[in-house]
Amino acid sequence: MNTLGQAIERLADAFLENAYNLDRKLCLERNRLAELKGSHYRKVRLFQEIRPTDNKIFSAGSYLYFQKPMLQQMYDHGEEAILQWLANAPHEDFIAE
Repeated sequence: MNTLGQAIERLADAFLENAYNLDRKLCLERNRLAELKGSHYRKVRLFQEIRPTDNKIFSAGSYLYFQKPMLQQMYDHGEEAILQWLANAPHEDFIAE
């Protein structure tokens, strides 16, 4: 990291990734509880995340980029990622044992 801005951006990325991981773990725990006899929980279908391959475009601050060329690039990379994800048959997420 060369600048304070890059360090702050990395910190924001870490917070966002942590929030995602917490939500994922809660959903997986709900599914584990749903399998218990007499549980009132219903199992939810949780799929593996979709991540564009070019991380240079997507960053913690990328949601603040409003220039049309940047938005188009983000859209195109997101569309490519979802098409690859769908072509590979979406995989459900689960707790590795």
